[in-house]
Amino acid sequence: LSCTRAYELEYFIFEDIVYMDDQSVQRFLKDIDGIVLATSIKGVSSEVEQKIFNNMSQKAGLMLREERDFLGPMRLSDVEEAQQKIVALILQLEEEGELYLPHGDQDVFV
Repeated sequence: LSCTRAYELEYFIFEDIVYMDDQSVQRFLKDIDGIVLATSIKGVSSEVEQKIFNNMSQKAGLMLREERDFLGPMRLSDVEEAQQKIVALILQLEEEGELYLPHGDQDVFV
């Protein structure tokens, strides 16, 4: 990775999932543990939650909601840890060319 590229990837955060294309979201959802995903969405914005649920089957979405609710109240540190696991997976998959992350103005498609 070039210095600039590494710098940009360093600042990808969980909430940036809303900027990912649907195919890329579906790609990382395929590899993430259900408990980690359920933990990661506790207390997130409705935009992030909607992006994730929109890229799942209705049945999978229902199961994820049930799992999240079953977990009950959780420490913020546990939620942040789950989110960091997902960010790490996303960055790994992007580095391997398995998914696409938008990188500002340089990624304009025509």
